[in-house]
Amino acid sequence: MDDDLLPRWLRRWGTGAWLVLGILIVIGLVGVAVSVTRTVPVPLILGAYFAVVLHPIVDALAGRNVPRGLGALAVIVGLFAALFAVGALIGATIADEWPDLRANIDTTVDAVREWVDDLPLDGDLVDRFDQGAGSSGGFALDGIGPRVASAASSVAGLIAGAFLGVIVLFYLLKDGRSISERLTTVAQDRGRDDVDELL
Repeated sequence: MDDDLLPRWLRRWGTGAWLVLGILIVIGLVGVAVSVTRTVPVPLILGAYFAVVLHPIVDALAGRNVPRGLGALAVIVGLFAALFAVGALIGATIADEWPDLRANIDTTVDAVREWVDDLPLDGDLVDRFDQGAGSSGGFALDGIGPRVASAASSVAGLIAGAFLGVIVLFYLLKDGRSISERLTTVAQDRGRDDVDELL
């Protein structure tokens, strides 16, 4: 069809519609890519964050003639030691308070049982509910397999993500400055080439 035969407003609206459709497709593809690789971005971001925070320590160690790789490894081991110490302190606090927590839980359960016993419920209604709950046991067991598989998948994703995060952290601590300098040099060279082409 010849473009001269179409009114100008129709061509403008048609072009706009295709533009909106293209933007929606790109947003959808980005969403799919993020959902498929959801275990990758978070460790990368956390690794980069900790690298920025801990980089001055590696620089200080490098200033004392410690190789950057060894300094990065020492900082990561120190980070894990600090996280373990905090976890141990929190665990010890929970362990100390556990008897009081357990007593409160038992008291609460007893109070709920008394409240349910005081409710004006028909005995036949309770029996029917009990029979219905008993017959749904097979249904509950059918739901356990997928939940166990989902939990195992989550744990595997967490372990893989933590491993990836530690690797990113190590290499950013070790070579982050040189990577940054190389990227800056490449960007400046490309910018100069673009300016030369324009002139």
